[in-house]
Amino acid sequence: MTVRTKTKREKLAEREEAIVSAARKMFHERGMQAAKMADIAAAAGVAEGTLYLYFKNKEALFAAVVTRHWEDLTEGASRVVAEVDTPRDQLAALAQFTLRRILDDWKLFELSFVLHYGSGDTSDATDKRAYVRIFDGIIERGIDRGDFSPEAPVRLLRDLFFGTMEYAVRSMLRSGKQDDEPAALAMLLKATDGVLMPTAEPQKADLADRLEAAVARLEAMSNR
Repeated sequence: MTVRTKTKREKLAEREEAIVSAARKMFHERGMQAAKMADIAAAAGVAEGTLYLYFKNKEALFAAVVTRHWEDLTEGASRVVAEVDTPRDQLAALAQFTLRRILDDWKLFELSFVLHYGSGDTSDATDKRAYVRIFDGIIERGIDRGDFSPEAPVRLLRDLFFGTMEYAVRSMLRSGKQDDEPAALAMLLKATDGVLMPTAEPQKADLADRLEAAVARLEAMSNR
């Protein structure tokens, strides 16, 4: 039996993957400042100098970790959304998946937020774009099918959906009440339903009022 020898490109890709995986674990455990390149190299099984052949500094390595993070999220979200049929069920599946992943990887989400807004770098926004398109696609499909109101404000709904989950996770982690996850998910979906579900005579003013009421309910839940 002939054993195929890996090409140089495959070996380089495997080494890069090992470095990024080790860096992700180190950043998650220690944070951006405390993570040392020497420790990341040791965890990846390479010499410290080898890291700099792939990434010019720790910030570049962290950017690679963030990119991989959003790629994994996009792949996972696409998979769970494809498993259900209706736009409403797809939205619920996306909400549950996203909330759980934010809770599991909160440190990385938080570090990503700090790096992006602290440096003025726009790469993080680009990394998120494919993931956010999943949400937009669900809303657009629901509108096309008549399941959601044609007047639904997609941009504001996006802010409500993702911003509320981030706020809810902060609240749960701060209070130590991660068992509030089902309640947070139920309230989020109730709030979005209040804006998305079509009415007999949909009007922009009415939708704005419903969106404002949804935000107020979610804030009240988070401040209990």
